[in-house]
Amino acid sequence: MLDDRERRALERLEHELASADPLLARRMRRALPTWRRWATWRVLLAAVGVTLAVGLVVLGLAGQALLVLVILSWPLVAHMRAQRPRGDPAE
Repeated sequence: MLDDRERRALERLEHELASADPLLARRMRRALPTWRRWATWRVLLAAVGVTLAVGLVVLGLAGQALLVLVILSWPLVAHMRAQRPRGDPAE
């Protein structure tokens, strides 16, 4: 969010605006919780997005590992099929 220096500058600006226009100050105080809610939702949506991205990467890596295992085991499967007799009912 905001660091201390930015927060102090924002509070100073809010104070100056409040002293110049009380109606604007009242509206700003009412809108502050709304902005905090929006910030909370943005952080939550960002966390969900990161979680989905990590999940997709893990799923992709698992798929690649499975594909590598299938490719590496193919010579063994071909050798085992070549060893079977031609009339074997297991085919």
